[in-house]
Amino acid sequence: MIQVNDNWNKIIKTNCCWNWELHNLQSIKEQLLRLSCKWTEDYASDILIFFEEFNKYFLEEDIIEIDFYFRSFGINWISKNAKGEIRKAGEELDKYIGVAKLAFNGKDMGLYWQSGNI
Repeated sequence: MIQVNDNWNKIIKTNCCWNWELHNLQSIKEQLLRLSCKWTEDYASDILIFFEEFNKYFLEEDIIEIDFYFRSFGINWISKNAKGEIRKAGEELDKYIGVAKLAFNGKDMGLYWQSGNI
């Protein structure tokens, strides 16, 4: 999983989960879509696949962080749940146009992103 530092861009939403529902995450979803459009050319819609299962990932599967690797031909993501189990949708990449991390602690959610290494 990617380590975030103070140099990364970020959006933090506090108290976004109550009654086991996620609320007020429009700014995070909008930024993920903007990053997809900026970094993945014709494959920005890949992020919509993730959005379809957004609540399921964080509430049902107990995901605490997701790393997104943006490349010119799509998006790969790797998730980690509270038990430390890692699941991959695609592969972790050595070269990518941009990278983002979505972190959730059960109450607050943060999106962190930066340019890639190519």
